[in-house]
Amino acid sequence: MVFFPQFLQLILIAWLSVGSMLVGIGALLRRAGGTRLEGADGIFRDFWVGFMATLFALESWHLVFAIDDRIFMITAGLGAAGLLLGASD
Repeated sequence: MVFFPQFLQLILIAWLSVGSMLVGIGALLRRAGGTRLEGADGIFRDFWVGFMATLFALESWHLVFAIDDRIFMITAGLGAAGLLLGASD
């Protein structure tokens, strides 16, 4: 069994959480575009589309508001919804 110190476990959990959120946002945009999931390549594409959409949303949000917990909750909610809806594909 591999042993990771607690701080490494927290970093790994954070990266997995953010990555899952980005995949979920990409899956929402894929579904909105009407395309279907195409295996591992589709998940990889969902990640990068979610990354691009999240950066666009954060930059647009920052023109008017400060980056705070509100935008985090919005993106986390969209990511979770995308993962739940994307699971049915």
